Amino acid sequence: MPVQLNELPPKVDENHITLKWSQLQEEGESIDKYTVYRGTVDSFDRVSEWEVLKTIADSSVCECTVDGLERGKKYEFLVTATNKYGEGLKAEGKRVKVSKGNLYCSF
Repeated sequence: MPVQLNELPPKVDENHITLKWSQLQEEGESIDKYTVYRGTVDSFDRVSEWEVLKTIADSSVCECTVDGLERGKKYEFLVTATNKYGEGLKAEGKRVKVSKGNLYCSF
């Protein structure tokens, strides 16, 4: 089962954002870790290769703050869950655009 990110805030001051999701309940199998990914969206609306931002080994932790976002860029974020069978599917990510030092959800 893919991890669904909660809605992103419409505006975030500074150059960071906190991603949040609901704790995943696997039928009979516990989650070993969550992995947070970031891709940069190009001018053709394509996502670059996914970059692993953070691996969270405590499955009760369902948020991650991402720093270092750059003004004028569009990003897409997604989270996966891993259990003893491996990493789950990548769900559709959430996109944001950094504009004038603030983050705006653009999609």
